[in-house]
Amino acid sequence: MDLHEYQVKQLLRAHRIRVPKGGVAYTAGEARAAALKIGGAAWMVKAQVRYKGRSQGVFSDPRAAGMSGIVRAASPDEVRAAAEMMLENTLATAANPAGTPVRQVYVEEAVPSRRKWGMSIRVDFQTQSMMWSVRTPDGAVVSAAGDTDREGLKKLMRALALPYLPANRLEKLLGRLYDILIQCPAVAVELDPVAETEQGRLVALDGRIVFDGENVPLTDWARGGTRFVPPAVWARQNRIRYHKLAGNIACLVDGMGLGLATIDLVQARGGAVGCLFDLGTNPTQETIAMAVKMALADTDVDGVLVNIFGGIIRGEEIAGGLIAASHEVLSGLPVVVRMDGTNAHIGQRMLFESRVPFTVVQDLDEAVQAIVSQVREK
Repeated sequence: MDLHEYQVKQLLRAHRIRVPKGGVAYTAGEARAAALKIGGAAWMVKAQVRYKGRSQGVFSDPRAAGMSGIVRAASPDEVRAAAEMMLENTLATAANPAGTPVRQVYVEEAVPSRRKWGMSIRVDFQTQSMMWSVRTPDGAVVSAAGDTDREGLKKLMRALALPYLPANRLEKLLGRLYDILIQCPAVAVELDPVAETEQGRLVALDGRIVFDGENVPLTDWARGGTRFVPPAVWARQNRIRYHKLAGNIACLVDGMGLGLATIDLVQARGGAVGCLFDLGTNPTQETIAMAVKMALADTDVDGVLVNIFGGIIRGEEIAGGLIAASHEVLSGLPVVVRMDGTNAHIGQRMLFESRVPFTVVQDLDEAVQAIVSQVREK
């Protein structure tokens, strides 16, 4: 499983790796606003899909003929125009000829460079070692493997035989890539290209972080979570129905009928459900708390809708699970809670009094409109 570029750059920034100033946009207007906030004289507009080769990609809409998934813009209005063509369009790449719908773009400052590098570190499962690689500005690729923590890095730097200053900066950057690989944990981290500015600074223009199979962080990776559990496995272990869909809103419900109705209503209001957790008719506080954390850890999810009609489970128990989750989850993603049924008024009061970072409403249609609107504004 890969992350989107903007998620990768959040993680790179957290590990003190230089990246261009940038922001995510879900509409053309947001893209223009991001360019104005970033400032500068030129910007890059990048379609957010999890496949390599965006710069050679092709959009399905004939109006975007000649446009790839990465566009340079010379004004905020050009940024807006590029984003307008990309969003809700399908981008096909060599890695994914069928194409992927573009639901967000990343706008960042254009960084001038005197030369460009490429580098990666990955786990080689056959040899049980770390494989380090650097592509130099002249196109040569130098690689080294190491059995111990940084043995491969030392071999690589000796093989590169660079002057002190670029060697020192490159070694620090590669060391931080290693920290990301270990702390996530991931199976591969790649930066390509890396711009070397006129001042000699190294700036990561693009990157990939690859996780093993379908594993996702149990807690949000940007907060340093390190335990990985596939959502489908966790759901089976807890007798919960879990369905992965194509949207970006996670839904937590207690009953498949309620779940299907919620999916239809989200779609009718202009949103799309990305995953559904059917917690059953009698979920525990612990199950509710874990489902919220699991939903927020899904990198496809931009918001969570909790729609529970309390019957056997009472409102105060629902609220207790949500409050427990809020103490551990500070992802910045919107969460909207709609509860009804037994002691719903008690649960709602508990949520209000606890000041959890959730939006609490009683009407289902109002809740759906709230989460769709908040995800768009995110």
